[in-house]
Amino acid sequence: MEICDLMESHRRIERQQAKQRINQDFIMAEVNARYLAMAMDGKGEIPKVWEYYPELYADEKTQYETRMAADAMEDYKARRLDYVREFNRRRKKQKGGEPE
Repeated sequence: MEICDLMESHRRIERQQAKQRINQDFIMAEVNARYLAMAMDGKGEIPKVWEYYPELYADEKTQYETRMAADAMEDYKARRLDYVREFNRRRKKQKGGEPE
């Protein structure tokens, strides 16, 4: 009986490993298809690893989103500062202030 249990356990392990390989192959094919579509269309985003393994990469996703939000805020600040400078320059020009 013990030998039968060992053989059954081995079959279950092999089946689980086969499923894991199939899942990995499927994900790889999907990522490749997305890259090809992106290359052909010239649009789209590069797939992130947490799209496929959300539980494993939850921390990395949070860090990435935080960094992207900080970068967007810095970009907004820079654009806003440029706008304010241009606005002030035009206002001074209208008042007859500094020449260009």
